[in-house]
Amino acid sequence: MLADEGGLKVAANDRVDARKRAREAKRQQRAEQLAAMSEREKNVWALVGIAVMVGFVCLLIYACQPGEPPKPTASSTDDVSSATATASLTKLEAIDACKEGVLERAAHPSTVGFPALDYDFRPGSSGDDRLLMSASAKNGFGLQLEYDVQCDFSDGQLRDVIMSEARSRQ
Repeated sequence: MLADEGGLKVAANDRVDARKRAREAKRQQRAEQLAAMSEREKNVWALVGIAVMVGFVCLLIYACQPGEPPKPTASSTDDVSSATATASLTKLEAIDACKEGVLERAAHPSTVGFPALDYDFRPGSSGDDRLLMSASAKNGFGLQLEYDVQCDFSDGQLRDVIMSEARSRQ
């Protein structure tokens, strides 16, 4: 009987050891999965960072178009009057002024949205500039619609904002 009891104790100890080994193997497997998951997360965050930087650079390149002439600077009192008479509107100034004009004319200004890169600035030679862009907003009935916007500038000042419902874009 002692031998049986001893044999039972050995068998019970073997089962306990087997359970411990199984638990340790599961812990090891979880640790490997956690390490792999954190590595994936690192890769995802690195890709997100790269995408944000690329987007920022594209936005800078688009907004700063190298073909735009520099604004005139005044070096003497005679140049001041000629510089203010020929001062042209920059693309960013035109975008800001046009957005303000759209917000003033919108039925629900809090619903107005502007796509990030949908601007076509056309500087005129005689100070008459034009900005074409799109916007989305709710109309008087509460329906969200897309609009084509045309802002006309004269001597650097917003003269007119024309909003028309956008044709379907396919």
